[in-house]
This record gives sequence, C-alpha cells and structure tokens, in this order.
Amino acid sequence: MSARTGKTALASIAAGFALTALALALKALFPGERTEIAVSPGESFSVGGERMTLLAFDMPKYPSGRPRQYISRLLALDLAKGEGESIETRVNHPARRNGTWIYQHSFEGEKTVLVFFKDPWLPLAAAGGALLLLGAFLFALPGSCAADMSRFGRPGAVGLAVRVFAAAAALYVPMKIIVRACLRAEPPPALQSWLFAPHVASYAASYIILLFAAVGIGRKAVPLGFFLMTLGLVSGAVWGKICWGDFWQYDPKEMWSLATWLVYAAYAFLSGRPRFEAWLRRFGGVMIILLSTWANFSRLFKGLHSM
Repeated sequence: MSARTGKTALASIAAGFALTALALALKALFPGERTEIAVSPGESFSVGGERMTLLAFDMPKYPSGRPRQYISRLLALDLAKGEGESIETRVNHPARRNGTWIYQHSFEGEKTVLVFFKDPWLPLAAAGGALLLLGAFLFALPGSCAADMSRFGRPGAVGLAVRVFAAAAALYVPMKIIVRACLRAEPPPALQSWLFAPHVASYAASYIILLFAAVGIGRKAVPLGFFLMTLGLVSGAVWGKICWGDFWQYDPKEMWSLATWLVYAAYAFLSGRPRFEAWLRRFGGVMIILLSTWANFSRLFKGLHSM
C-alpha cells in the first residue's frame, strides 16, 4: 500500500471527525423537534400535525418477571387524506413516519412514554461516521502506516513473559465485564440489538490488541486496533440513535471512549515518529484500563453504561 493511501486515510479521519463535531455543534445550537408524550391505551393525542391513538401497550416479561420488551401500537390518522396507518414501535425498533422517528422511550405505570423526534443533522453525522470508518480502515491496511516497527528490538524470553503477564492482567477486568454482559440470560430491552455483537466484539478485540501493544507485543497491529476501536465507536453511535434517539448523549463512558480514541487518532497522525508512538501506545493502554474499570465502576461516572 502506497504512502498516498496513508495520506488519504488521515484526510478521511480528519474530515470525518470535523463533520461529526459540526453535526454535534449544530445539534446543540439548533436541535430538532422533540416531543415526549405519556399516554394510556385508548387515548388520542396530536403531534406534528397528525392525530394519533394508542391502540395497545404491551410489556412481555421473562419467567423471572423482568420486562423483556416494551411495545406500543398506534393508529396515525392523516386528517387531510382521511387515511389511517398502524404503527408499532418497541425498544431498539423505532418507527418512522413523515421524517419523524417514533421511539418507545419508557413507561409510567400503565402509561407508555413515547418520543417523537426529527433529527435534521443526522445525515451530516452519518457522513462523518462513514469517513471515520473509511479512514481507519485505510490506515489499517498493510503499508499505509508510516511507522517502521522493524526498528524496535525484540524482547527476550523473560521480557516477553513479563509483557504477556502484564497485558493479561490488564485485560482481566474489561474482558470479565464483556463476557458477563454477553452471557446475561435475561438481557434488558436496550441490549436486544443486532448491533450488540459487533459493538462489543470490536471494542473487546481492540482492547486486546492495543493493551498488548502497550507493553511491546504486536506493535504492528496498532492500526488494526485503532480501526476496531473506531468501529466500536461508530456502531455505538448508530445503536444510540436506534435505541434512544441520539447518536451521542455525552454519557461518561462515551466521553471516556472518545478520549481514548483521540489518543490513538493522534498515534495515526504521528506514526513514523518512534518517541511519540511509544508514549501514545503506553498512554492509550492506561486510558483503556481506566475506561474499563474506573469509568465503569466509579460512582462519579453514572450514566447509560454504568455497571
């Protein structure tokens, strides 16, 4: 892969980050229309110039009694055309009508809480995420990274054993968290998404690769780890949009993940400079450990990802 591919990768990463940041800024300054309504079955309401009636609200449960899903069935009536349409929305399966996303948000007693949301900046954020993925993928291709890892010496048997032990110890807590989440017998509705596997798997793989690289093992695989981390970040944003209505909610875990991603983004732009590479690999490893432990368990960082 030529040096041109590396430059294209970095340009794509920079453009993707700029577009995504612009989308967040515009969203903060000019948020789209958002309406939250609590309604009981049989009740009617108006939203976005349409008349809607909640036909039913179902809450299937697991044998233990925990909610398995929240489902609202609506009848939308177009008064101008005199036509009606049945709509079903559930957690992780929002409905769309006339450019409006309809989310099953939560419930209050016998009432369901629905959110109707128009997101004018979603195309901009989607373009940014696509460019981030493209750039990280190109950077991970053989030969596109400017770093020449062959210049580093290889550790001896004792040094290698120490590095393997250190990386395995650092990985214990994050891998325990990931495995426990994957093996939950009764996952809550928010975790029942086709994005769960790629989101968790890509982050898990990136943690393994980058933590080993932080102690000097598999340094050539850092670009691959960065791509997998980018995949985890973007898939998480897509999941957030589908599940909660926003691709970014400033959740503490999201902010820590972004900060960690920025460390490896800096690595991509500074590749080929041994001193910076070594420092960023080690600092990135520390960030991953803090992200997987302190940011998850500390009471200071409560949010959607709190353990």
